Amino acid sequence: MPSANHRSSEQLKTRREVREAVEGTTAVAEAKRVEVATESGLRYVDIVVGGGDAPKNGYLLAADVVATVVGDGDEARSHPSHWFPYDPNDPEVVVLDTKKTRRPLIFAFGKPTGPITRGVMEGVSTMRQGGVRVMTVPANVGFGSEGATVRN
Repeated sequence: MPSANHRSSEQLKTRREVREAVEGTTAVAEAKRVEVATESGLRYVDIVVGGGDAPKNGYLLAADVVATVVGDGDEARSHPSHWFPYDPNDPEVVVLDTKKTRRPLIFAFGKPTGPITRGVMEGVSTMRQGGVRVMTVPANVGFGSEGATVRN
């Protein structure tokens, strides 16, 4: 069992790392935001560039996620995750919103599972702690054409 001094030094180290990440975080002015497209078809725009470390395989990450199905009304209505509310006047259907539930997604980086797909992992891989990014994940690196059921 770790000693009290060891736990205390680990807590201080963690607090220092979080402080440094927050201090190095920079908002990207709207006029300077650039959409990046990757070879897989993933597209993303950084809203805030984090000041902390980039994730490594096995790191435990917590992320607020707002996931939507984007498309015309027919695509949204026929989506396999049809349990979510559908508004015919809104082409984006929210299927997961961790900010609303106040329960961030916790996942091990490098291990796609549940709503954390290959495309999300690809997008997160170049982020830094404290960053905010809007990603458009295509079906081929997302849930595929069959979709998935994501519980809020």
